[in-house]
Amino acid sequence: MRNVNLVCLPQAIPEPTDGIKCWITGWGRLSSGGATPDILQQVSVPIASRARCDKSYPGKIHDSMICAGLDQGGIDSCQGDSGGPMVCESGGRFYLHGATSWGYGCASAGKFGVYAKVKYLLSWVNSEMSKN
Repeated sequence: MRNVNLVCLPQAIPEPTDGIKCWITGWGRLSSGGATPDILQQVSVPIASRARCDKSYPGKIHDSMICAGLDQGGIDSCQGDSGGPMVCESGGRFYLHGATSWGYGCASAGKFGVYAKVKYLLSWVNSEMSKN
């Protein structure tokens, strides 16, 4: 990672669909219970459809959540990454689609990372931003 820059809010663009690659960054552990990094970490993760995510976490996924990762595991956010961004590119710009929230372990097979869906919270975000 060389640059950190501004990110757009997903006001008028569609949500990323199954298989679209997005990027997560964070200072969290490098593996479940493992060491923390000395430099900011970044990895590309594909979006998992709601149906695939529901299979991974039956009865736990809400409309306010979006999932990403590989079916076989291997890439994911981990402890300490919570609140960090999940950004996806569209039309040459990066949009903040998620905030790291939870998952089962780190990069476990069959268990996607779960992110708070920013678009679901946009009314609140816009309201709070208009106060300043």
